[in-house]
Amino acid sequence: MTRCQNSATTPTNLPPKVTLVVGAIWAHSVPSPSMLAAYELVPSLAEHRLDFPTMLTTLIIGNFGCPRPDASPPSTSGQSPAG
Repeated sequence: MTRCQNSATTPTNLPPKVTLVVGAIWAHSVPSPSMLAAYELVPSLAEHRLDFPTMLTTLIIGNFGCPRPDASPPSTSGQSPAG
């Protein structure tokens, strides 16, 4: 595993980030009994239900992973590149 250059994730701030992400995903992926009842009454709501393993994988890779080497850098406030 390689380490990203200029990464905002360091060994000291990684545990709180992981805890926050896992807690948020868990809270939204485990529906309450009343939400399960709503899914039964309105099946279209079930489309918005989060799958815990899928969301966890997606958010960890997206937030803590290194960007792909071929990925374009993000645009900065609509400015065109110098040159």
